[in-house]
Formats: sequence, C-alpha cells, structure tokens
Amino acid sequence: MVLFGGRASPTSPTTFGDTWEYDGTTWTQVLPPVSPSPRAYAAMAFDPATQRPMLVGGLTPAPLGDAWALQAGSWVALPPSPGGAALGFLALDRGSNRLVHLNNDTGVSSSWNGAAWAPLATTNLPGGAAGIGSDPSTGDLLFFTPQLHSPATRIAPPAPPAVAQVGVGCAPGTPPRLIADVPWLGNPRFLLEARDIGAGGICVFGLAASTASQPLGNCTLLLGGSPTLLDAVANPAGVAGVTLPIPVQPPLRGAVVYAQAGTLGPAGFALTAGLRLVVGD
Repeated sequence: MVLFGGRASPTSPTTFGDTWEYDGTTWTQVLPPVSPSPRAYAAMAFDPATQRPMLVGGLTPAPLGDAWALQAGSWVALPPSPGGAALGFLALDRGSNRLVHLNNDTGVSSSWNGAAWAPLATTNLPGGAAGIGSDPSTGDLLFFTPQLHSPATRIAPPAPPAVAQVGVGCAPGTPPRLIADVPWLGNPRFLLEARDIGAGGICVFGLAASTASQPLGNCTLLLGGSPTLLDAVANPAGVAGVTLPIPVQPPLRGAVVYAQAGTLGPAGFALTAGLRLVVGD
C-alpha cells in the first residue's frame, strides 16, 4: 500500500509531498528522487496493466490534473487525465481490468489502459460524487452521490478493440494477407497493411460500415454499401499500407468497420480476406 501527501487538517492550507509504504505491519517513509508536487486528496489506485501504484490529481489547494506512477522507487510522470484538473476518484473496473478516473467537478470519466487515456461513453455524470466502486455481479463501475437513498449511476465499462477475419481471399495463387493495427480510440496512426502482393503491386483498401457477399469475377467482395477507397503501391518487400487517425470521440466506441483489399500484382488480380474491426478503448 502506498500513501502520498495530504494535509495536517481539513482546514490547513499546508500540503505535504511525502511518500509512505505499508507492508501490512509497518509504515515506512521512502525518499524517491522524483515526486509529484505536494498535494492533498489525490486519487490513487493500483494499476494492474503496469503493476504500479498510480496517482491522479489532487488539491494544492488549487486543483491538479496530472498523473504519476511509482516505479522502482521513483515517481514517473504520465499523460494527464482528459477529465482535467479537479478533485476526483480512481478505481479499478473489474470487467476490463483497467483503471477509471472520474472528475468530481464535471462528471467526465476516462479509462487508463496502462499507456494512454480514453474517454468513456458516459461523460455527463453530475459532479459531487461520494465515491465510485465496482459491482461484482456485473463488473460495472457505480457512481454514488452523497444524497441519502439516491440511486447509483452505472459508468459504462471500457469497450475492448477487436480485429477478426471475415470470409476468405482469392488469387491465382496464394491470396494476399490483410493485416490491421489495434483500432483503439486516439490511435494517431491506425495501420492497414496488405502483404504478399509483389513489389510495385497496386493495392486498393476498402472500408465499409457493413459486410456483404458480392461476386467479383472469381472472387467475393465482402464489403457492403459504398466503401471508402484508399490506394497504395507495394514496396520492394511486396507490402502496401495506409494509415488513418482514429479520433478520441466517445460515440466511436464499439463502432464496427469492415475492411478488405484488392491487389493487382505480377500474378494478376487478387482479393484479401475481410476484417471486422471494432473500435474500442
């Protein structure tokens, strides 16, 4: 267990910046070479993704929005929570095994995957929470208000990104392969790559909101509607790719996109298998 900072009394303007560890029997002060600024009421929890204690925000008495992790005896600065500076809460969402930070002034909640923050779908919670905690029956986080007998509000758990193959490819020989990066919210360079198409081969990537099964010569087009098309030329290794940014927009959480690539290389025309992409945290 780790404790950081605090103040002498609830009305004292003086805040502390010391770090203490508890081994189950004794509290011991540690002296990290780098530490967060002195503060009180910081939100703290253990991050299962990195196996490190984590600290977010607090009061100086001005509100803070920075984030830190204790690693190898020293505090390491992390990206600040998107919720901004405020008194807040940090808790483990057991359904996704990720930490969730709640800004207690604005009600904005964000999840932490061990490397980056992503906003949760529920961003209109009222400020002034009494606390947040996990529901063991569902894995959801519950938002508790200080009003007596007020119902708790569920905070939507993070949605995991996913990539799955749809259908099969076709080619005169071995079909080219379509590879996708992890489609997480905020990914600045989401990569789609077609491989095994031959050096200098032409590749057209298609993205669609639905799947289909439409004959295209001896192949099957697996994209429905009017796909968005992007083209690229294969490098000497026979690999062609395109990158796209995925913006940090909560409505995109859980969005499904289908992808497929058509190639024209030395062996002739070919289609890759399709991919089903689910945008997540």
